Amino acid sequence: LSLITFTASFNASLYAQNLCLGSDTTICAGSAITIEVCPNTADTNVVFLNNLTTINLGDDQYSGIIPIGFSFTFYGNTYTQCLISSNGYISFNTNTAGGFSPWNINAAVPNPALPRNTIMGPWQDYNPAAFGSNGIVGYTTIGSAPNRRFVVIYKDMFMFGTQQEGCSAIVLHETSNEIEVFLDEKPVVAWNNGAAIEATHNNPGNAATVVPGRNFPTQWTASLDGQRWTPNGSNNYTVSPIPYRAYVLSNGPTMWQTTTGATINTNTPVLNITPNPTGGSNQIGYFINYSSCAVANLFTSDTTWVTVNNVTVSANGIDDICSAGIG
Repeated sequence: LSLITFTASFNASLYAQNLCLGSDTTICAGSAITIEVCPNTADTNVVFLNNLTTINLGDDQYSGIIPIGFSFTFYGNTYTQCLISSNGYISFNTNTAGGFSPWNINAAVPNPALPRNTIMGPWQDYNPAAFGSNGIVGYTTIGSAPNRRFVVIYKDMFMFGTQQEGCSAIVLHETSNEIEVFLDEKPVVAWNNGAAIEATHNNPGNAATVVPGRNFPTQWTASLDGQRWTPNGSNNYTVSPIPYRAYVLSNGPTMWQTTTGATINTNTPVLNITPNPTGGSNQIGYFINYSSCAVANLFTSDTTWVTVNNVTVSANGIDDICSAGIG
């Protein structure tokens, strides 16, 4: 009779795991995992918008009154509602709801003759009613108090008189009252002398905080660009560049990919996968490539790295001494 001893060696979870995109994990070979774009993760660089409310706007039109979802302070005044312009900005002056939204940019801000009490992200002449346009204007409030975000997006919007597109997101932050603007793509077109302004503009029209180089009459372009306005006292802001963050429609042009070069056919913020590294490595990475408005270079999200361990088992036999090794 022999005594058989088994030793199993592994260092991984035997159970399916759920983790946020950008987090890393170690698993056993053959285990399934779920990778999710977590909308409330502060440092994620891609945010899926699953509950977007879209707005049907004509050319040069303000929306109806839109709820922000929380109290937001702008140049010392607190608001819970706003208007969304078809021309790339939001206004806190709700008395013009549903009315004409100015398009002609003929002076620099600050200027009381230009749209006041606005966040220009950027202000430029879009035409969402253009024939053949697949443009989307929409909004949603995401996250949990006291750190909610009100997000307004312009996706694949034709510039007036052209088939060139602009894409941007304006984000208002609860509590901090910070403002962020992310430009997927901002081209220059011949119409309106290529004018566009990226700025905040107060209600009297005597103060504005402009992204350097992005005021009238300068012609400028941007892609995969981020800017943040931080309150500096009750009636002023400082503006600074920040890393681009993609605010993505859940049914948008999004691709999950792997570091081994594979593309996974799903357009959702959740990926269910059984990792299988190749090429002699025990690691594989999963990430999202995203593009809108025909941006030349795809935007790449955070990467989740998965280490896959194989379980090894060794067996040793020891003769039974009492039976002289016969059994």
